[in-house]
Amino acid sequence: MSDLAADINGFISQYHARRGPQPSQHAFTPTPGYYATSLMFSDEATNSLATPTQSVSMSNASSETYMSSCFDMPTAQTSSAYIESPPASIPYQQAMVPSSPLVCEFVRYTGCNAVFDPNDEAEWIEHNVNFHLGDAFPAACVCWFCDREFKISSKSRAGTEACYRERMHHIAKHFRKGVTGRQMRPDFFFLDHVYKYGLIDEDTFQREAMQHEAPQLSGLHPAGWRPERRPVQDQIESSRSRHRGSSTRYRASQRYYR
Repeated sequence: MSDLAADINGFISQYHARRGPQPSQHAFTPTPGYYATSLMFSDEATNSLATPTQSVSMSNASSETYMSSCFDMPTAQTSSAYIESPPASIPYQQAMVPSSPLVCEFVRYTGCNAVFDPNDEAEWIEHNVNFHLGDAFPAACVCWFCDREFKISSKSRAGTEACYRERMHHIAKHFRKGVTGRQMRPDFFFLDHVYKYGLIDEDTFQREAMQHEAPQLSGLHPAGWRPERRPVQDQIESSRSRHRGSSTRYRASQRYYR
């Protein structure tokens, strides 16, 4: 075994003598002999930024073999790191939209231009109830701006009035969020109700019944429309006239070719 070790050491010595000194490829270059065996790596500039500091201890090169130093890997004894937490995110602040005035529900039906302050919700509801509806509250109605429906829980006057007032309080919330009267959508439940109780005339009912949320094509006829039919006698005379004309042209063409 001693001869084998001597042969290996001799082979390694010859290999390095031919190759010459080479730079170390390891992340930690072996420490020269004139340095202490224990080194502290630190960077003063980065220490101020709370970067980790690591202490590495290098083992003494053994004198048993020529290449024992290549197996002496650095050993991390202590390692510490400080990670600063990211700054707290700034909460998203939505821009405040000014409230819109409360418009009368009959603005499209009768042209009532009464408007109320968004904070005067009670007076606005009383105007619609006392000046327009009276005791004729609808059994079902919908919001002007969203798809929420309101239906009575009982057929009593108190039940229908409570349902209508709940709807109006709900609509007022939309106005306080900046929605305007120009964005009102048709409520066909309410339209049928006010027409049934004679609160609007026939022309107003027909006009509002044609309202749609989607844009309509020009020249579109209403449902059930049929073209006007001419009297039967006019159709017969028109047919005879066409036949006589074609017969005359046919005979004239025959005389031309004789």
